[in-house]
Amino acid sequence: MFRTEVIELVHKIREAIQPRKWGVKDSFGDLTLTEQGFERILDGHWYGGTVSSGASADWKTVTSPAELHLWERAWGSSDDTVFPGTLLEDHRTTFWFKGDPSAIESGFISFDTGFSFGVSNWFSLKTQSFTQMGALQAAGSASHGLPIVLWSRDDLGGEEMGLAKLGPLQVWISQ
Repeated sequence: MFRTEVIELVHKIREAIQPRKWGVKDSFGDLTLTEQGFERILDGHWYGGTVSSGASADWKTVTSPAELHLWERAWGSSDDTVFPGTLLEDHRTTFWFKGDPSAIESGFISFDTGFSFGVSNWFSLKTQSFTQMGALQAAGSASHGLPIVLWSRDDLGGEEMGLAKLGPLQVWISQ
C-alpha cells in the first residue's frame, strides 16, 4: 500500500512543478518510476557496521567557507552553493578531503548522530573506490567506535570491511 501512495505523490509533484527536473531517492529500492517519466540514474546498497580505524593522516577537514567552496567544486557542483558555510559550525558535520585545498583529489562528508556515524557524498577525481581512497578507514578513526552507515555502488560487504549489506537504494531523475 505504501508504494502506491508514494507513486501517487510522485505523480502529483511532477504535475505541479513541470517542466523542472527533480529527483527521488528511493531508500528501499522498491519503486519503479519509468511510467512516471523518470530515469533511474544510480543504484546501490546501504551498508552498516563497525569499521576499525586506520590511517587517516592524508585526510584533512574543511575549516573555512572558502575551503568548503573548493570542496564543492571538486565534488562536482556548479557555481551554485549547495552546502552553506553554516554547516561548518555544526560540530556533527565534517567535510573531509585529500590533497591540497586548491587541488582536492577526493572527499566525503560525515555526520555524527551520537548513535551512528553517517558517511555521504564521497567522491574521487582519480576514479578510486571508497575503500581505495582510504575514506572508510578515516571514517572508522573519526567514528570513535560508533556504527558507520553509508550507501555505495561498490560492494563494501565482507568481514574484512566490518560492514554488512543492509538493503537496496536507487535514485530516479525526471526527464
